[in-house]
Amino acid sequence: MPLFHLQPGTLDDTSWLQPAGHIWTRSTQSWFPLPKDALCYEAQPEDMLPLVRAWKFRAGRGNSARATMLAQNIAPQMSAGLADGRNFVRVHSFAPIADASSQVLILGSMPGNASLRAGEYYAHPRNAFWKIISTLLEIDAAASYESRVAALRKQRIAVWDVLESCTRATSLDSDIEESSIVVNGFAEFFRAHVRVQTVCFNGAKAEHSFRKHVLPGLTAFGDIGYHRLPSTSPAHAAMSHAEKIEAWRVVLDRARGGVSRCK
Repeated sequence: MPLFHLQPGTLDDTSWLQPAGHIWTRSTQSWFPLPKDALCYEAQPEDMLPLVRAWKFRAGRGNSARATMLAQNIAPQMSAGLADGRNFVRVHSFAPIADASSQVLILGSMPGNASLRAGEYYAHPRNAFWKIISTLLEIDAAASYESRVAALRKQRIAVWDVLESCTRATSLDSDIEESSIVVNGFAEFFRAHVRVQTVCFNGAKAEHSFRKHVLPGLTAFGDIGYHRLPSTSPAHAAMSHAEKIEAWRVVLDRARGGVSRCK
């Protein structure tokens, strides 16, 4: 992390102070008017670089040589620090795609930023999840999200994530801060979905997090089988698309068989 040395002073003269943006504006006091031309975020922004760029622009167009110097020397260090993964923010996962007929549960780790923005599971265009599922279920990969979700339900396939929330810098599983992990309520889920007999992990991080943070508390559900599948993330390029499809066929096989667990 870059080390900044700030000279102590006062704000007796605020004429030079021009904030480029405001965060956590949902807590703004009613008597404080937010500038119309400033970047405003209701909470912690996922990407701080727009604020850095706005700050550089404001400082660069001003008359203060010192402000320009700061923009030229400090802002690039801030940008580098953010790009290196030090801009950690807390993210939250979605409600599960599931109903009473679900027999297989596919678990990821945490939705990526593209998915969080879209409000949809596996929304990144390079993630192979929907391409693989579309091939297995023989549906149109270009169909609406609602149609693809309905196809999963029809085939008794549920989708969820191991983590309810975590702190991370990017969508990469390797950037998840382990100490920040909060897992979803799986005991309640399995009690409500008694037909689920198989859990398939979409990648190593999902399996690792589940076995470390969840499985020790699921002693009452010892009849559930677990399978780790190759990750559909574009970051996992060790297997071809065809090989991943073959590995993922276990999802359809298990969804078309099985019986209810005892409540």
